[in-house]
Amino acid sequence: MRKAHTIFIYFILCISSAGYAREIKRIMRPRKESTYHKFCWEHPDGNCTPRPSLKGKQTGIVETPGIEPLGYKVNGNTKVFRLTAQPIKQTLTDGKQNHHKLLHAMKNLLGTKDTTTKQELAAWGYNGSTPGPTIELTVGDHVRVIFKNELPEPTLIHWHGIEHPHELDRSSDRNPVLPGETYIYEFTVHQAGTFMYHSGCSISKHNRSGLVGMIIVHPKKYAEPVDRHIALILQEWALSPKSSIPNTVAHQFNWFTVNGLAAPSIPIITLHEDERVRFHIGSMAINSYPLQLHGYTWTVVGTEGGPIQKSAQIKGATLTMDPHTTRTIEFNAWNPGTWPFYAINRHHCMGSPSEVPLDITPHGGMFTLVKVLKKDPKAPWAHPLATD
Repeated sequence: MRKAHTIFIYFILCISSAGYAREIKRIMRPRKESTYHKFCWEHPDGNCTPRPSLKGKQTGIVETPGIEPLGYKVNGNTKVFRLTAQPIKQTLTDGKQNHHKLLHAMKNLLGTKDTTTKQELAAWGYNGSTPGPTIELTVGDHVRVIFKNELPEPTLIHWHGIEHPHELDRSSDRNPVLPGETYIYEFTVHQAGTFMYHSGCSISKHNRSGLVGMIIVHPKKYAEPVDRHIALILQEWALSPKSSIPNTVAHQFNWFTVNGLAAPSIPIITLHEDERVRFHIGSMAINSYPLQLHGYTWTVVGTEGGPIQKSAQIKGATLTMDPHTTRTIEFNAWNPGTWPFYAINRHHCMGSPSEVPLDITPHGGMFTLVKVLKKDPKAPWAHPLATD
């Protein structure tokens, strides 16, 4: 009887407080964790949001090789995007032999054989892929992101590098979006630069499960416009043999991806001679990855903090991507040819951290090619700094 009396008093105290009442409502709300477990868009009875009607429709100028763009609708002065966190399935590399250019380059440069291994990934992502689609904005845009959680556990979005009001960052207030719930993020962007969005809840598990995407914010007017904007996200995965489910507590990784793909399935980036190019690169990894592009030096023009003033920009031929950073690099594609672009550490570009002989090392790393098409096939090679 005394126990029942105590419970009754506690209940009265709770409902007398609006904050506690909301908490009771949240606790008592039926959770749909058991219904959000199938791979969305593959099962019509999977209780998942249908493929967004604007997915795949290019509404900006940023290219994200291997990832479909994210369209938006305009409601008054607001750009409206839809993001859904979902279980996803995708192929890191298809194991086919039709990637002959990449395989030939890997054989020559790395010493590997022309063998590939098919590898599937069962992970979490946004709108059906990991990384999720790139959100492209302009300084001054008012943004509304309609976010739905179709994962089997709570999550939320952290806008990495975007300066916004505190109430937009729900991670510090214990207010994650529950399975089946929808939450609307609304804000105005004031910074130009290369940013990311990713989970701000159970981040060690969620981010290593694939919950990440890129945000590119253009200035209202570029002081020095470029011809191409290309977005790339680096990720690392620990996959056991014959398994497609990432081990999110492991610290030894054996698959390394660019935009959710591993060599030799990473798309070749094709440019035209004399195009001015910006690479927007982000890393959702706990290790550092030095990247190199043969045939070129580039200029680092921005970080996750925004653009770097011209007097402080630095040039280089190797770019180290530290955990959870972004870098914006720029170069002029003056040097025709097919050039390797890869993570220079052996296992990062080949996919095996163990002591495996080169001739049997499996593919599965960060390795692709940048192909620069020559304007005039008969023109002699000339360096832009040559004075003769």
